Amino acid sequence: MDDLVGERRVTDEELVTLLVVESGAPWPDWAGRLAAGATTNLVETEVLGETEAEFESRVMVRLTRLRERQRPLARAGYVPAPNSPRGGSRERMCAALLEQMDPEGELILAGGNWPQGATSEPDSAEMFDLWQRLSERGSTQLVSLRFNDVPSTPLNDSILEDRVTPLTGSWQ
Repeated sequence: MDDLVGERRVTDEELVTLLVVESGAPWPDWAGRLAAGATTNLVETEVLGETEAEFESRVMVRLTRLRERQRPLARAGYVPAPNSPRGGSRERMCAALLEQMDPEGELILAGGNWPQGATSEPDSAEMFDLWQRLSERGSTQLVSLRFNDVPSTPLNDSILEDRVTPLTGSWQ
């Protein structure tokens, strides 16, 4: 199935996923499933010693390159580091991911793995607030917030249901 992006047809083979991971964040169990069905799977990880502004700039450059090549994101994930409050950079990067995303795409925010019943965790409240602000933007994409994730928890496959092909390559 092909989709129209702007005035150009984008084939199934051109769909991209992007996983953005802050320094010190745990690798999400669902990272491999995020990549399912897309042929280009990208990861941007914040390197030790990189400033918040440098990381944001690098992610924005990656998104600019994808936009210039008319490569929409099928799915994206954002994994924050625990106990790492950010200024507005986290929200700006997530908003930019949504802007580059297929209209039926999904942005997955990793909420963390906190003990069951722990509702006062500061990080969880911050991620709930971010999820709410992103969800209220009026875009058509799904914004998901995942806590205490386990590999058996399914992702939303609607964007890729007709496009699933075996993953043959590695993360770039």
